[in-house]
Amino acid sequence: MAAKDNIYDLCIIGGGIHGAGIARDATLRGLKVVLLEQNGLASGTSSWSSKLIHGGLRYLETYHFRLVRNALKERETLHQIAPHLNRPLGTILPLGLKTRPKWLVRLGLFLYDHLYHSRAFAKTRTLNPNKDALGMLKETYQQGFLYQDGQSDDVRLVMANIKDAANNGALIAPYTKVTHIAPNSEKKYWKIQTIKTHCDDAQEQHFYAKAIVNAAGPWADKIITQQAQSTSPESLRMIQGSHIVVKKRFESPHGFILQNQDQRIIFVLPFKQDFTLIGTTDVPFEQAPEKAHISHAEKAYLLASYNLYFKDALNHEDIIWDYSGVRAICDSGDKKASKANREHHITTLEKDQLKMISILGGKLTSYRLVSKQALDQLQSVFPNMRQCQTDKRPLAGGAFEDFQHTLNKLEKQFNFMPQAMVHRLFLDYGMDIQNIFKGCQSIDQLGKHFGGNLYQKEVDYLIQQEWAANDYEVLYNRTKQGLYFSKEQTQKLKDYIESHKS
Repeated sequence: MAAKDNIYDLCIIGGGIHGAGIARDATLRGLKVVLLEQNGLASGTSSWSSKLIHGGLRYLETYHFRLVRNALKERETLHQIAPHLNRPLGTILPLGLKTRPKWLVRLGLFLYDHLYHSRAFAKTRTLNPNKDALGMLKETYQQGFLYQDGQSDDVRLVMANIKDAANNGALIAPYTKVTHIAPNSEKKYWKIQTIKTHCDDAQEQHFYAKAIVNAAGPWADKIITQQAQSTSPESLRMIQGSHIVVKKRFESPHGFILQNQDQRIIFVLPFKQDFTLIGTTDVPFEQAPEKAHISHAEKAYLLASYNLYFKDALNHEDIIWDYSGVRAICDSGDKKASKANREHHITTLEKDQLKMISILGGKLTSYRLVSKQALDQLQSVFPNMRQCQTDKRPLAGGAFEDFQHTLNKLEKQFNFMPQAMVHRLFLDYGMDIQNIFKGCQSIDQLGKHFGGNLYQKEVDYLIQQEWAANDYEVLYNRTKQGLYFSKEQTQKLKDYIESHKS
């Protein structure tokens, strides 16, 4: 029989937003949890989104009213439990001669405002022509609407959930690949065989669990068919979404949602204080998910979408960063990828009365609801499991009320830091900023300065408390400070991380 230390109530496969949310929910319900991720945490789909917490305005056009309402409700909940990770963002929807008619857009926005009553997000208002909000647009687009959605950082949202899970006793195991799943010889537990993927000797380890949640995103189907040697009950469709980042294009605090002539929409959003994010594409994808890479055609498409609306044209030389990810959605038969249904499906595989739940599809915004539904389906396995608490309990760093008041207090507390740095840290960590920089009273006490506003104190925290294993995870996954770094600065950080590995 396995060592007692390796026996868990629940094994979660996948360190993205669904795996993280389920791990947090499960530990709060009193379960002993292990989370396994084959790569770094939040390294897949959950790090490649448009960084929005939203109902999905465009889904109203395909009559997915339940999807939108549930997402709007979750948008409100997330603002309550993590106001630093879901901040209202005014979004301008310009109108032109070749866009959807004004009456149809206004009807859609009316439904968006009223499908779920929000206290945190303002209702739509009409913008008058030639006002500052529309001034950066071409003359064709001098009418429009302003509505609000939430802006977030997908990776920071994953990390907040995972840190809560770890603080409640979960074992978090990144770079641990599942190679085989089967009932153990006594038929009492699943036996999960794994190997370490960042070790030269590929260490093998076995975990045992009463139930499994497969939250592997684009790899979920592979977990079912190869590792568990079963048949997937759903046909999954892979869609690549790509984004580009350019230097900040406008001082307006608002984002834009652009209607293309092909009926797709593109977001143009303020990003990390000094940049603008443009995306996303929806392209059918048939390769392995890890091979996702933005194509020249996708870059051209995003640039053309921006240039169709804005006076100041962009070209390929303006792109300073890009990223691509693959979303796995349940195939609803729609020919156009942009029209495909984003509703999540939860399926159950049983072997020898042992259950494995798989999460297929879904949206970043609705992760908490998906997590709750998945665990509710395991009530028969864990009859003494507590009720879900995740809609009331603040996420890591989220135990505060008024955003601006709290930020002002932190700026005074850390007045030796530049205000932009305190702002960035508050958005990334919330009140955990006080734990990271506890006892620091001068800039010198932050340790080595690597570049941007990244110091040794934060890097050490990311390595020790957030499982960051390399310079990419620190610079582009956890902080986005790589956008400010030179090659030389990146190499110095890489050398520092390598020198501190045990």
